[in-house]
Amino acid sequence: MINVRDFIATTDTESVQLIMASCTSELRAVYALKPQPEAVLANHSLPSSRVVAVDNTGTLVGVAECITHPMALYVQGIAVPQRIGGVV
Repeated sequence: MINVRDFIATTDTESVQLIMASCTSELRAVYALKPQPEAVLANHSLPSSRVVAVDNTGTLVGVAECITHPMALYVQGIAVPQRIGGVV
């Protein structure tokens, strides 16, 4: 069973970084991030929240970033590694 819960910075940061690196490594080989001035990034970013998916052993197996509005939930990004525990 997979449970979804809020991201906890003190315990989830390293696992989320590993998942994000795993899920974006092929893209990063082709597409490079365009450097943006700090002011541009600040004006274009919307407040988002991060949730994580955890399996029944407590292992973090995925991450999603969402933007919440009163009448909607926008999924900004989802990252799930291709192989989890030997299962594709």
